Amino acid sequence: MCDDALKLLEQIRALPAEDQYLIAEELADGPFDEAAEGAEWENDPDFQAMLAERLQEVADHPERLLDGDAVMTELKARFCGGQG
Repeated sequence: MCDDALKLLEQIRALPAEDQYLIAEELADGPFDEAAEGAEWENDPDFQAMLAERLQEVADHPERLLDGDAVMTELKARFCGGQG
């Protein structure tokens, strides 16, 4: 996490439990729920075909996968100035 995010998290943890719960609830109702509500792609044959093709490519060429820790390190460097 970036320093700003860590400071914000520290401030949230200092709040009363009820306020922490309300903040967590608000965050949980954010963009992830909105994306799930509009999940027409689940029944889209073109999307499902593309997904199957990409999953097969992963199965056929696992050496092309990126290390998750390396990706996170790169993202932190790019978006958090290397902090976190």
